[in-house]
Amino acid sequence: PNSLSGKIRFIANEKLEIEEVKIFKAKMEKLKINGSIELLAKRCDVRFSLERSDLELLPLWFKEVKKAEGKVDGWLHISGYFDEPQFNGSLMVTNGELTTSVFGKKVTELQGQIRIINNWFMSNLLTAKVGKGVLVMKSNAPWTLKDIDIELKSLHKPIPISIPGFLEGGVEIDIQIKGNIASPIGCGRINVSNAEFTYPPKTKD
Repeated sequence: PNSLSGKIRFIANEKLEIEEVKIFKAKMEKLKINGSIELLAKRCDVRFSLERSDLELLPLWFKEVKKAEGKVDGWLHISGYFDEPQFNGSLMVTNGELTTSVFGKKVTELQGQIRIINNWFMSNLLTAKVGKGVLVMKSNAPWTLKDIDIELKSLHKPIPISIPGFLEGGVEIDIQIKGNIASPIGCGRINVSNAEFTYPPKTKD
């Protein structure tokens, strides 16, 4: 079970002060939060510190992830106005494991680091094993959520994909993804092997 400790104060209904709020699991500190949120001014200055934390909360944010495990270390600082927040931080993942609704096999050996400087993301290399294949994501230059520029490539063996009622099989990927994260543009190569394809997709009755 998780436990929570720390202080949260409301100041004249205008400001929220967060002081040493900590989340523990099995008596070990997983997340520490400090900072302030100005409700009327709609701005914040909050720092999240992660030491010996894990990925188990990932399914709360991504419905495609059914289960997540692995070690996360780092920090994240969010400041500025709500509609234009500024992000800074560094997050490192090691020995990550994900069970998803997309990949036909469990994602294992997920590892890599993402650094954020004034909303610019830098991820030199993120790797994960899926079945007998390896999925690699890298960026040759810093990128933002409004202007991503990353490469996605599979190595060694096809990556097993499972989209129920639509596609079951393996894919080899070598693509570059650019543009706004909400509507990115991909350019490259995707090879499908030993796949079963249904169109139009089957729907649940």
